Amino acid sequence: MSRQWTFAVVLCFSLIAHVADARTFGWRGNHGYDGRTGQAGTDGQSAVLRASDQFQDLNLSGSSGGDGEDGRDGEDAYSCNPPHRPAHNLRGARGGDGGDGGSGGRGGNGGNLTVYYTDSAQLQNIRVVSAGGEGGRGGEREGRAGWGCRCYERSWTIRRCRRWEQVRDRNGNPTGRKRCTSWENRSYFCDDGYRGRRGLRGVDGNRGSNGVLTLIRSERALERERNNAQLKLNEWASEAVTLVDHVWRRSSGASQVLAAGSVIANDYREYVRTETKDFSLNWAAPQNVEDFADMNVQLSLKNGASEFKTPGLWYLGGVSDSPTATTLEINQAFKAKEIAQFRATNATGVLQDIAVTFVDDFAQDDPILTNVNLKVEYRGFGGNQILFEGEVADSLIVRDGGSYTVLVGQIPFTKEKHKKKGKTLRMTFTWTHSLDGTNKTKSKQQMVKYKVGKSWE
Repeated sequence: MSRQWTFAVVLCFSLIAHVADARTFGWRGNHGYDGRTGQAGTDGQSAVLRASDQFQDLNLSGSSGGDGEDGRDGEDAYSCNPPHRPAHNLRGARGGDGGDGGSGGRGGNGGNLTVYYTDSAQLQNIRVVSAGGEGGRGGEREGRAGWGCRCYERSWTIRRCRRWEQVRDRNGNPTGRKRCTSWENRSYFCDDGYRGRRGLRGVDGNRGSNGVLTLIRSERALERERNNAQLKLNEWASEAVTLVDHVWRRSSGASQVLAAGSVIANDYREYVRTETKDFSLNWAAPQNVEDFADMNVQLSLKNGASEFKTPGLWYLGGVSDSPTATTLEINQAFKAKEIAQFRATNATGVLQDIAVTFVDDFAQDDPILTNVNLKVEYRGFGGNQILFEGEVADSLIVRDGGSYTVLVGQIPFTKEKHKKKGKTLRMTFTWTHSLDGTNKTKSKQQMVKYKVGKSWE
């Protein structure tokens, strides 16, 4: 390495060391306050009117947002009186950061306009200005950064003793005094405190949105829309629910539909028709519907399409649908929270006779289908070994009512020796229930630790 590089490296580490060891003098300046955000504009008032042969002029514009305030200046560091030539490095306190300018307030949205009409030519008799308000200006002046404490002296040298020794008398006895036998000069440095961060200019507020036009070709006001409902299952079984959904068509060019000079959002909607449909439930399941009083059902009607949601409920049945009525028939019903309540009750046997028994508190016959996945592990001195992982064949599951016995010993392991007495197997069972003919599934996992031929937990 050249002398120049050696000098540069030594100088770099020297500067890093003296900055890291420096002690701060003075107090940091206070930060400037951020400017307040401008007040948001007020939304324009919405209006509903009927087109006629008379000219109608409306102003539904939103108001402008308020301006943001300027940021305040950061303060200079204070009490900047460094000690005189101390035996350590110094750094001045930092100046305060300038405050950011406040953001401009958002402009208010233009009010929406709903027009009932029978003759489209009458729409040209309506002029509306429903512009969004201008956003307020951001605080134009950002806060000034405060200055840090400054050094009076950049560097100084202190002469100090490197080695002391005892002073002895003529007889060689210590006198209790010391004297310096080696001196050195050590240099120390002072760095000015950093200046604070200059504040940021405030951001202008967003312009408000223009109002939206809705056109309804009808002499009468539309009935109230109710296109969704949520209720208890037993309540629905006792009384049908009527849903009302208005169908709309999206179009563009709203300002051309109305009188010249209109200012409104380009996209508008037109009324097409009203869908009305009765939703009813035909409960044909063997259980009493009151046993499912805690189950909710969600109904919806959108553009003539019916939809049912039954969270927490599994069922088999069918739907009959017509333009005016929809009926859901439930022939079998199950509560999802009661499905897959498996728990291990016993583990026995050695070699080919190893078997693990489970009890399912939810003991149901078809259409509930059950399958099980199994992972068998052995942990020895050689680490963790996976002896089997996969789905258990139906032929190796013996069912007796709500009891399931898995014939683990008849499953081929990668190392059959671990089926011998005294070996410890870790078996993870994943039971899955599914409803035949649907996408409803629920799983439960349980780990059984079995010391073959002795005990399990």
